[in-house]
Amino acid sequence: MAVDVNFQAPPITLPTRLLTIAARLGVQVARRHALEETQEADLSIRVDVSGIRLWDLRQGRSLIERGRLAVKTQQEALRALACG
Repeated sequence: MAVDVNFQAPPITLPTRLLTIAARLGVQVARRHALEETQEADLSIRVDVSGIRLWDLRQGRSLIERGRLAVKTQQEALRALACG
């Protein structure tokens, strides 16, 4: 199972500073890994992270709630996999 929290991640503007370039690279690597894992997974759960920046730690509770909601939408598929 893959849980993709990069889905609809906000785009980073054209980098002009070293930190921004590093952040953009991190996002691109994460998206690439998520795509590879999604292709290998029996089930993919996508969490809507729109409006939450990768480094915004204050949004943790919101991200957890969004994750719970994403799992709830896939409960039947999860049960089917578990009962195999």
